Amino acid sequence: MTESPLDAASEAVRAQDWSRAEAECLAFLERSPDDPAALNLLGMVAFATGRVARAAELIGRASRLAEDEPAYHRNLCELHRILNQSAEAIAHGEAAVALDPANQEGHQRLSVAYQSALDFDAAEAAARRAIDLDPDYAQAHFHLADLLLIRGRFEEGGAEFDWRWHVSNAPPQVAALTEPAWRGEILEDQTLLLHGHEGLGDTLQFARYIPQAASRCARVLVACQVGLAPILATLPGVDAVITDWRALPRFDRHCAIASLPFVLGATVETIMPPLPCVTVDPVYAELWRARLAAALPSQLGRVGIAWTGSTAHPNNAARSMPFGHFAPIAALDGISLISLQKGEEARHTYHYAGVAPLLDRTHELHSLTDTIAMIDALDLVITVDTMLAHLAGTMGKPVWLLLPYVPDWRWFLDRSDTPWYPTMRLFRQTSPLDWAGVMSRVAAELRDRFKRA
Repeated sequence: MTESPLDAASEAVRAQDWSRAEAECLAFLERSPDDPAALNLLGMVAFATGRVARAAELIGRASRLAEDEPAYHRNLCELHRILNQSAEAIAHGEAAVALDPANQEGHQRLSVAYQSALDFDAAEAAARRAIDLDPDYAQAHFHLADLLLIRGRFEEGGAEFDWRWHVSNAPPQVAALTEPAWRGEILEDQTLLLHGHEGLGDTLQFARYIPQAASRCARVLVACQVGLAPILATLPGVDAVITDWRALPRFDRHCAIASLPFVLGATVETIMPPLPCVTVDPVYAELWRARLAAALPSQLGRVGIAWTGSTAHPNNAARSMPFGHFAPIAALDGISLISLQKGEEARHTYHYAGVAPLLDRTHELHSLTDTIAMIDALDLVITVDTMLAHLAGTMGKPVWLLLPYVPDWRWFLDRSDTPWYPTMRLFRQTSPLDWAGVMSRVAAELRDRFKRA
């Protein structure tokens, strides 16, 4: 049987050959311009190649041509959520589950759409329905953990949290472990491995629980990122720190560092304060204070800023913002701005023209020791949700954290403070993508804080 162009397009999609898939879809649509399956497939190609709005347009056409096809509604639910169009996402999600109530993926996507509108009751109900349909649906369990934890339900959320090791993008090292997971029991003659596979900020945030875990075990090994090894090695009860997963010694039980609050029975009310484990090297401290003193007027408040996190983070687009949104702060007198932003995004400071002086010496931040010393020389850090926030918070430095409309679970809801860091204030979006509103409030607070006498 001769292969049709749409069959060829489907095969190209499976092979992730996006150029060929697009060409085959377009060839098919030249002959059948209103074929919903071809429009949907072309939309999937557009999404895979980063053209989300175009994908929504194409699959929207497919859905209007075949209103009773639940797969198109499921796709549109996810696309509109990514486009921050929560009402449209919810409408398509509800249509998908109405047409195909036995499809667990439809309920999961609807749950995420409800979450994007901060409707956590509806989101939880949809996630639980997905799990009812497929009790081994790891993504739904992990999503449910997020929905529970953000509302402070640590016992329930913690029970779901380890499902993250079973989702498609889980670290393979953890999935390959054959030793039993640790659940907080006393290990009188055994060795516990604590591992940090989330971001640097996650590891640093939850490291406060390592000494408590160590008090229940004969020996504790910590596997972590290279940059954090010198810090975690100073914690009480840590016998060894490993930065090469291939060099792990023998151990009896293992536990993720980010799981420790739940394993050890923490609640929102009993969250431990950060440990004084981040110390400033006096030589580096003197060096960075001298650098800032030579470059900036001494009478100005020193405010460190960062506007984007790692592009590898799955939610980086939502948690980060363009550098231009710092304009209300840049217009203030009485302060100087010190960039803490590394990587490609640092280039946006090159054409800065604000009132407040801006210093960018990030090319001289060769190690975490440098970054710690620079932060120590500042009066305040203002940052989006990145490792810098956790680092400054652990140091006890005043931090103003800029949060998206749907924040990470650890920042909870409807509060401007956080039990994780006593010196941190939270500035939240009041509508999706409203960084302008956030920065307007931050500028007003800064004006009062650094008002010149």
